[in-house]
Amino acid sequence: MDLGVLDAGCDWTEIGRNVVGEMQLAVLLRRHGGKAAAAGWDGDRFAVFEGANNNSASSGSRPGTVTTTHASSPRATHRFQTTKIPGDHQQPDGFPEANRRPHQGTVFAVERRRSDVVVVEGFDPETTERLVEAAFRARKTEMTHAPAAQP
Repeated sequence: MDLGVLDAGCDWTEIGRNVVGEMQLAVLLRRHGGKAAAAGWDGDRFAVFEGANNNSASSGSRPGTVTTTHASSPRATHRFQTTKIPGDHQQPDGFPEANRRPHQGTVFAVERRRSDVVVVEGFDPETTERLVEAAFRARKTEMTHAPAAQP
């Protein structure tokens, strides 16, 4: 998967990108049914941003993050989304496709479109919406493993 170009604005610097992976996802969400949420995992990518006035060491604030996941089916995507925002959500149709939770001037956003989920947190509302759209527009690439080079 590829997150493409993410423009969080001039107050933010992207400090890294990586992959969580199915096993780590299951471990991270273990208290919320993580094994089931990770069962349909089909790829992910996240980017971490640091803001000019968002130094976690001095102010206790957190960096901004953008995460995208792709699942093998819309049902598996629903399992991941409801794990990220716990609650009593038994049917995919009973859980909204987009959730926004404001917190101290920032927004925690989780949005599902077909088999993709984007999670954005730590940014102001306008930046959050811009990053959600950019993550959904990013090119989805199949993860493959290259064969080992032959001597």
